[in-house]
Amino acid sequence: MSSGCEGRFIGGTRAMLGTNPIAIGIPTDAKPFVLDLATSIVSMGRVHSHALRGEPIPAGWAVDATGRPTTDPEAAKLGAIAPFGGAKGYGLGLTIELLVASLAGSEMAPEVRGTLDETDPATKGDLLILIDPAAGAANTAAPDFDALAAEFAARSRDIEARASIRTDVAYGTGPRETLDIVFPENSTADAPLHVFVHGGYWRSGEKRDYRFVAQPVLAVGGIAALVEYDLMPGHRLPTLVDQVRRAVLWLQNNARKFGADPERITVSGHSAGAHLSSYLAATGSQETSSPTLPDLKGLLLVSGIYDLSGIPDSFLRHEAEITRAEAADWSPLDARERTGPIRIIACGQDETAPFHEQARALHDKFSTNSQPSELLPIPARNHMNIVLDLADPDTTLGARLADLAACR
Repeated sequence: MSSGCEGRFIGGTRAMLGTNPIAIGIPTDAKPFVLDLATSIVSMGRVHSHALRGEPIPAGWAVDATGRPTTDPEAAKLGAIAPFGGAKGYGLGLTIELLVASLAGSEMAPEVRGTLDETDPATKGDLLILIDPAAGAANTAAPDFDALAAEFAARSRDIEARASIRTDVAYGTGPRETLDIVFPENSTADAPLHVFVHGGYWRSGEKRDYRFVAQPVLAVGGIAALVEYDLMPGHRLPTLVDQVRRAVLWLQNNARKFGADPERITVSGHSAGAHLSSYLAATGSQETSSPTLPDLKGLLLVSGIYDLSGIPDSFLRHEAEITRAEAADWSPLDARERTGPIRIIACGQDETAPFHEQARALHDKFSTNSQPSELLPIPARNHMNIVLDLADPDTTLGARLADLAACR
């Protein structure tokens, strides 16, 4: 956007607004969309060109110094250019004038100088506005995202100061194929084991910032394990599913070595972590053979994404880069579910509609197939602050996690 004095509303005798051009650029997968226009019918430069050639200007372009329409370019130079679209164009031009002058600190027309006369210092203003679609879309689900992320990290540091933790225990050979194992204060043999898989829309997140989720598990004498996995787009979605499966299988096979009961394992996951966790008791629609899956007592799926069909066209298109094939192959609503473990499907009531719709759809799928399932709406919680409830045994969600982890 740019401001500068060149136009007056027809009927006035003083130039009040500039041509006030506006340019909008929107990236696309092919060529970008670009709109570049002034809010005046033409630029004053076009009027000067006609004057140099001694040619009249078209009717409707300008008014003279008395505010009357003119086709004389010399008279127009002493008058003003008309806005496009009449009053509507004038209103748009005025809006741009107010935005640019107030945000850029430039002069308001008609005080703008120096656009065509080099003897005066230029006092016009320009305003550039950049919009990050990814940040905007993410914050729609959780407007307090940054503050909550900082709180997650701070609470996790607090847990580190109070609990015994084995960090970065390898379940595979990759640098991110590691686990954190958090022990209760008075750990006993054959303690129940609960596994948490963090979210981050498959392309971000660190397990160390979610250690505070162990609190309800520790409160019932359980051992908590947090899974790390690779991130998209550097790694593909099947790799992430496989890593989470291998992590829990490793925990099951090695449980007794760190005092856990391999027959009392439960899992929870948040957001993308809920999506990945669901495949601990399900087979992907494209998997031709049955994968080796852990034996689980239950799953707590929090704010998960269970239909990925819209992800390739969402704000994650250029971040996670999930392909249409991956979305079709790894949507839990289309997966073949393993019988046995109860699925508790939680969703914050302040979350956006797709989270509610998909949670209900997954619960209905289990109910239709006679699978044990529980739909758990959490009042006054959005996509991020619901994790605070998950980590608090005194809340409905945290108490449900404690009961699940204790295998009650």
